[in-house]
Amino acid sequence: MILHILRFVLTTLTAGLVALNRITCDIFPKKLRRILNKVALSNWVVGLPQIIPVYNTSTPKSAKEAGILAHDVEWDLETPHKLESIQDADDLLIHGVDDKGNCLVGRITRYHNNMTKVSVALRRSGQTFTVELEGETPNQVEFSLGNFKLELLEPFRSWRLWFNGYMRDMIPNGYHQFGILHGVANVDGDNNSRDNALYMYGTRTRRRLTLNHSNDALVEIFAMQDKDGDVLRLMSRNGVWIDGEESYSSTLVVPTEQIHVDATGFDKNSTIPKLFEVADKKSTMRVEIWPNYDSVNVNDSLDFVLLQMEINGKEAHGIIIRISNPPLLITSAIENRKPVDVTDVLAISLELDICRNTGLVGGKGASLAKLAAMNRRTIKEFKTARGFCATTNLFCKIVDEKRLKKIFEDQATSLEESCLGATEFVMSCTSAAAEDIRPLVESHLGQIFGESRSHELRFAVRSSGILEDGSDLSCAGQNASFLDLEETAIPQKIVQCWASAFTFQSVSYRLNHGQPAVTRMGVVIQEMVDASAAGVLFTADPLTGNPFQILITANYGLGESVVNATCDPDCITIQRPRSIQCRGACQKTQLSIHQKIIGQKKSKVILKSGRKSTEEETLSDFDSTRLCLSEPDILQLAVIGINVEKELGQLKPVDIEWAITQTGDIYVLQSRPMTSLDAWTDFEIMHQFDSSIRTRIELLTRANAGEVMPKPLHACTIQSLTRNLDIGLQNGMAKRSKDTACSVVSKSCHVHCNKLFVSVYPTLYRTVDAKITAAICCLDLTVFGRPMITPEVHKVAVERYGASSPSSKIFGAIGAIKSIRNNSKKMDQIDAAYGAWTSKLNNKDATISAKTIYDQITADLMVVHHISVDHCVMSGASSTTLIFAFMAISEGKQAQDWSPSLYEDVGRLLSVYAAVESAEIPTDMDKLADAILLRGETDTFIATKTSKDAISWLQSDPFLAKELETFFIKHGHRSIAEMNIGQDTWRTDPTPYVTLLKNVLVNKVKNPARPTVNQTDPQNDQDLLSSLSTPLENGTKRFLKFLLPYCRQTVTYRERTKSIMVKVLEQIKYEYKLLAEAMLKERTIPDTNLIKHLTHHEMGLLISKHHSSSAIINRAIKRMRLYPVMEGLDFPEISVGIPKPLSNSTHVETCDVVKGTPVSAGKIRGTAKVCLNVEDASSQLEDGDILITTGTDIAWSPFFPMLGGVVTELGGLISHGAVVAREYGLPCIVGAVNATKIFRSGDEIVLDTSAGTISKIKI
Repeated sequence: MILHILRFVLTTLTAGLVALNRITCDIFPKKLRRILNKVALSNWVVGLPQIIPVYNTSTPKSAKEAGILAHDVEWDLETPHKLESIQDADDLLIHGVDDKGNCLVGRITRYHNNMTKVSVALRRSGQTFTVELEGETPNQVEFSLGNFKLELLEPFRSWRLWFNGYMRDMIPNGYHQFGILHGVANVDGDNNSRDNALYMYGTRTRRRLTLNHSNDALVEIFAMQDKDGDVLRLMSRNGVWIDGEESYSSTLVVPTEQIHVDATGFDKNSTIPKLFEVADKKSTMRVEIWPNYDSVNVNDSLDFVLLQMEINGKEAHGIIIRISNPPLLITSAIENRKPVDVTDVLAISLELDICRNTGLVGGKGASLAKLAAMNRRTIKEFKTARGFCATTNLFCKIVDEKRLKKIFEDQATSLEESCLGATEFVMSCTSAAAEDIRPLVESHLGQIFGESRSHELRFAVRSSGILEDGSDLSCAGQNASFLDLEETAIPQKIVQCWASAFTFQSVSYRLNHGQPAVTRMGVVIQEMVDASAAGVLFTADPLTGNPFQILITANYGLGESVVNATCDPDCITIQRPRSIQCRGACQKTQLSIHQKIIGQKKSKVILKSGRKSTEEETLSDFDSTRLCLSEPDILQLAVIGINVEKELGQLKPVDIEWAITQTGDIYVLQSRPMTSLDAWTDFEIMHQFDSSIRTRIELLTRANAGEVMPKPLHACTIQSLTRNLDIGLQNGMAKRSKDTACSVVSKSCHVHCNKLFVSVYPTLYRTVDAKITAAICCLDLTVFGRPMITPEVHKVAVERYGASSPSSKIFGAIGAIKSIRNNSKKMDQIDAAYGAWTSKLNNKDATISAKTIYDQITADLMVVHHISVDHCVMSGASSTTLIFAFMAISEGKQAQDWSPSLYEDVGRLLSVYAAVESAEIPTDMDKLADAILLRGETDTFIATKTSKDAISWLQSDPFLAKELETFFIKHGHRSIAEMNIGQDTWRTDPTPYVTLLKNVLVNKVKNPARPTVNQTDPQNDQDLLSSLSTPLENGTKRFLKFLLPYCRQTVTYRERTKSIMVKVLEQIKYEYKLLAEAMLKERTIPDTNLIKHLTHHEMGLLISKHHSSSAIINRAIKRMRLYPVMEGLDFPEISVGIPKPLSNSTHVETCDVVKGTPVSAGKIRGTAKVCLNVEDASSQLEDGDILITTGTDIAWSPFFPMLGGVVTELGGLISHGAVVAREYGLPCIVGAVNATKIFRSGDEIVLDTSAGTISKIKI
């Protein structure tokens, strides 16, 4: 009771003092104000959590509680909040700075009724760029507006910030988090180069705002010491300190207790203090700000100041960010749209507002309706073809959706068979066309064109799927369109458009983008436009995303010659004004033609006389060598494009299909968002899972990690295993120090380009003496095989963690000895719990759902967690006994005095014996090889072409079959990179094993005198000690004789727990395989191989049909494509700061270079496959190949997910190959003349879009 009373009094007193301070801050002296601030801060820091208090890393009961998967509480905190009233707002601020003076500040505020405001500021290489965006965001499940997207990938672990557009040249109710901003910033004129990569340190702040509240002025100060990585963060509100903490390079966050400076000094229009101190319970920071700071005003509610400074005499960089509540004005322009019942609408005119409903008429139809509405509001600067839409309601009335779904749910049929069955089923509805569709067509044509309309009218009938032409998918060319139709043919073509949605290429496209196989479709019917010239306009460069450049491709006649890439069109680039005010309202006089490229237009497509059909007509030499557009038409098209982007693009670039008639009228035939601009780049994919690195002097090593994980980690491994290992190591460190385990931050196991690294300081040098000792050098031996610590590294470790006290060393040694003595009991518990653990899932149950399998894997991840922690404990015990043994045998010698013979003697002491499982593999493999030799048919076995043939041959002999079965029972769970969940075991894919076995046999045949691999029996310990070359005292010998059994035991237990861990992972791999098959059956993923390139969380989102499914599938496909690239990266044993791959030492000579036009960015080295037709592609193409062909059409679509790159001799920026390559993120070059003749299948080539070349290489 007394404690409650005291707490009440303290809280009341503190609140009163703070209130008094706010009232009297202008008349009370600074000393009193400092006292008040200190009292307020001291009361605030009580119970401050380091992380969201939902984790229990020591004794977790679930994967979410352990932090392997993000907790539901984290998702609730991080996803966009539901805003109940007009006074509510959701505010997110993110920023970062580096030691070169670069910085990025981004702020997005969501309002009630879907309105959003964005502010972005970038400082790069001395230049400052800012931008503000305001508008409506229908998608309220993400933080985005127009060309700005702040994408939540995983709560408190990973976000993605993307912006492409114009920039000007120049914590209450929330939480904040320290982190890293890593990405590429390309400014106009830059190439898309990794040289423009930035790596900045900062915070992310999330707040709930009440807009009618008094306009709080928040000031945040962030500073980071360049060398040590120590971070200072302070926050004030209205001149009063309200928040502060220091984060040290150990990632420990310590609340601020004293701030010896007035908060008002950092307010706007104040003189920034030059010198002040900040104290916490750990230390005091002395901060000195240099006078040459740089201030940037983004808008009335956001400005920042870049700082150069010193913290405790060491150089640092920082930023002051001043924010205030955004204005209420943005909410005043919101329209309250009332829903309209459209369930009975079967056809509708493009002129009606309800035709803008994508769910009713599909993406293309809704876009055309918006264009028509825009045309009515403007001064008729362009026209839209008259017409109407057959709605999705008509589709549902004619076609039985349940029957369609059953066709695709049939597990006994392949996807191609299902697509064929679905297409035939839809086409069987043709008879209904005369009865139900024809009257609708005649009625609407009569309303639009009159009852006495001309019989010479011709129409275009085009598919309009509900997934087409959206912000995520374009579906360009996937579904059918029909031109130059007579009125009587329209009903039949409507049915054919429906059927085209279920062709193999269309369904494959949707599945490859995470969309369902069965979808609804509207159909657009419009009058044909007899064009004298036509083409496509992009309001941003489709290759680089440059928003200052408009690209027009054009040819004479109808646009089909451009869209279908049957000609080499004219390409015109128009320069837009760089003034941000001209983005939405631009005149012809403000535009300029930047570049004109006359294409080799050999022919054009025209309407035949009488408008009864189309034909291809050869162009004269005069027409083919000049532009098909006049300069006024070019500039007018550009103005139209800008206006359409402003009206319909939701601040995003668009591409527009257009046509110009003989009379000079401009028709806009179609408009859709440019979906490829915000696609994930190769850089983002390769660095998505990178762990944050706090300092430029951080040490990361591939030693040990490179042995256990030699290949890049698959996405499923990073989330399901690497975090478990990191938590296990953190728990071990927490027992030896005051650090707390935190699953949000990777402290021990770092990932870079999907390669695993070990962080040296927190794992090896967390506890060091004041001087470099033999003990720490012994620890180096366990990882590097040699002493690696230097005086500089040791100094950093001492400054970061402090020197170990005598008492801590004593207690640490006692704890280690206790752990070693209890190892046997612990090993028995591990064997009992996990030695024979198997999955509960049954592959014979064909009815089991993907959701059920996924939930079981989620539960089983805790088994992975426990065995990972146990393996870390056993590995630590093994290292400890090694240190004890080495310290004993060296008898106090320092590392510089260690002789080669000393290392040799230690190796003898710790020799591996038969009790270690991994040492039995060569022996058991040798036994099988000897058995094959005894049979006398060695050549027959070696001559088998495939691993399947080899295994069948072995199983044909009872004795060999038994030996093989014995080997697989003991070692079938092992493999190369065996801890990578995406890697097959020898049991599931015996190819590597068969290769090894054949090599053993070949060596035995070549060297028959070679001794059989056998484990030698160990020497008696007394004899072993006597055989050592290092002279030992008797006391040392007695200690070693006591220690040796424990040394061998810990090594045996370490390998045993590793083997058990790999066995557990084999079961997890089996479960993921079942999940992949179930997801494929449910049409959730297009390929079972994709499962390894998905994180566990992403799999759950796909199963739940999350709105981000398309983006997830696209990312996974890119990961699969880039996996060989990351596999080819080699890193040094130790990296200082951000790891940099080693340059390839192999000399590569380029020859036979072919130039072309890059249409999708990237660079890749791979095997060329020259395919002149689809049949060639079917027989030749393999994963990762670079396709070289004359040109592609829709029939080539199924091959794209497996390709590494695309080269075509024909085509343009919007040809099939270019469009699909961009959507899959494949490097692509078109217009590569004679490429199919210069290269041959099997050539090793480099496709480099930055140079626009394809080069054959010689090694």
